Amino acid sequence: MRRSGDLERVYIGREAKERLRRYAARVGKRLCRALDDLVLSVLDEEGRPRQILLPEELVKEVEDVARMLGTDVSTAIVLAIRTIRVLYSPRLTLADALRPLPELAGIVGEDLPELKRVERGCQRR
Repeated sequence: MRRSGDLERVYIGREAKERLRRYAARVGKRLCRALDDLVLSVLDEEGRPRQILLPEELVKEVEDVARMLGTDVSTAIVLAIRTIRVLYSPRLTLADALRPLPELAGIVGEDLPELKRVERGCQRR
């Protein structure tokens, strides 16, 4: 339980408060706790962003890819990064380029569980 001395008043705009309210409801936390969690996960001890910030047009592209794959944005980003790691691995030869991605991942020793989830989601459609 928090003591009243641990709390500070913060003013935020209407849209920010509404988004925070929706987030808090989604994760099952009170507004104060949800805001604490967000700030502590986004900013390091020096107040610098911990996460990668993307321009809005890039965010929309990532959201489009996630919708196309039938997954969430985080999974789409992880899948893209791991796919690039596989495709650009120095362990692959030109002849390997024609093999399916899961097979290439096995060759380079990369696990792609996100790809398996996406493939299962695509098969259901």
